[in-house]
Amino acid sequence: MTPEQAAQLIDMIDDYAICSDLRAYAWGRRRWLQETGASSDMIKYAREVEQSKAQHAQDAFDGVREFVEALVRGESPALRADRDDAREVLSEFVSSADAAVKAQLSKSSTSHELLNARSAAGIVVECWRDVLEPWHYYFSDAEMAWMSMITTRDIAHLIDVRANAIDFEGVRRVMTDGDREVLPETSVRDALGPAWRSIEHRIADRISNAVANGMTAATYVGWAGRVCSDWWGGTRWVALAEQVAEKLELDDVEAQQLVHAPHRLPFERWEAVIEALANIR
Repeated sequence: MTPEQAAQLIDMIDDYAICSDLRAYAWGRRRWLQETGASSDMIKYAREVEQSKAQHAQDAFDGVREFVEALVRGESPALRADRDDAREVLSEFVSSADAAVKAQLSKSSTSHELLNARSAAGIVVECWRDVLEPWHYYFSDAEMAWMSMITTRDIAHLIDVRANAIDFEGVRRVMTDGDREVLPETSVRDALGPAWRSIEHRIADRISNAVANGMTAATYVGWAGRVCSDWWGGTRWVALAEQVAEKLELDDVEAQQLVHAPHRLPFERWEAVIEALANIR
């Protein structure tokens, strides 16, 4: 077995472990709904999710088995496509994003704090939210958004757009801290249960890849503008938050909190915000 084959096999086993966790979560969720007297529609949906996650786990296991069987036969299993082309495109994006943010920083009206939050949002969507996305079914939209927002807040101080620098080691420590509170009175370890160990490793891998790919604070400002413009810290957030504040008839204090520090709002109010955002977008 070559080092490349070994690395791919480990990745495939890791994928299977994640799929197995999701299958177990789906089974537990469906059983819990049945035992608590949920509606038939909710139970039906939960059963469909359970079946889907079970199929994903079976597909992942079949992939591992076929890979190993090919090795046993003395064959060379096909490796995943080389990523050199993708890295070249990414390099071009890094350069263009850096130049755009440098130009923006030259303007006296530019808020460094806002750009730091925007860069943090870009990091969070890639290294945190995308890793947690397979678990989205187990959390409401408000809970998922709250976890991402809290994580954005928690890493923003580790970014300096003026120096175009990110303390990636600090970001890793924050994002993989199992005791960090990500939902009201709930740590990330309690929120994600036994799946946290796998998620923690995947988050660390994402951050390592970001370092290897030369990602910068400016790169993530550009990335946030592309993929999470509606988030707190995103390019559209202030305008959206002002619309939501008007729709929910927030007082001046809450309206300012929603725009600048929504994590200070009660979670119940945040749920109303997410519902209102869904109707505005």
